[in-house]
Amino acid sequence: MPNFDSNGADRTDGRVERGRQTRARIIDAVLELAEEGEAAPTVAKIAARVGISARLVHHHFGSIEDIIDKAIDHRLQELIRRQPRLPTHGPVQHRIAALVAARADALEWITPLRLTTVRLEQQSAKLRRCRDTALAIAGTQLETVFETELSAQPEERRRLLLAALGTATSWEAWHHLRFANTPEQAQQIMALTVESLLAMGGRERPVGEEHV
Repeated sequence: MPNFDSNGADRTDGRVERGRQTRARIIDAVLELAEEGEAAPTVAKIAARVGISARLVHHHFGSIEDIIDKAIDHRLQELIRRQPRLPTHGPVQHRIAALVAARADALEWITPLRLTTVRLEQQSAKLRRCRDTALAIAGTQLETVFETELSAQPEERRRLLLAALGTATSWEAWHHLRFANTPEQAQQIMALTVESLLAMGGRERPVGEEHV
């Protein structure tokens, strides 16, 4: 039966809502710590950030991996909503610029949390699935934006070109570029790489096949 307070409100509903809010605050704390450079957040640090006990954190989540799983889910949904509508027609330079700007924004934004998850992926099937989902979204985006250029290639050449574009615009490539470049410089380098790959896609034979 419902458990009402003196004002007629259902206490059960109130507890459920408070629990939901506490879980949301815990997830937000993980994301905040990651964005501040904390690559291995602990339950104690999360509890201190939220202002609750470590015991209460464990009450809502079974482990730090479980918290990070939920944080990744939350951030993945944010990443999907963050993606702009990209042009699929018009000059290739315009499409390159639009895609690389969107990709640079997303990769720079996701980097702090990505650094946290890299070390945990081998132990977490959930994190690997989230990674694979993000890669699939990125691959579909490339296929859509550069459909004109990709469809002009033979099947195997198309597959190789798409793989090369995926590598050039991946988080790993972005992270490498950011070691010695500003976000703006990294974006310019990524755009140049994509432009070069697409230009090479128009060659009669790819590099390495001239003497076959």
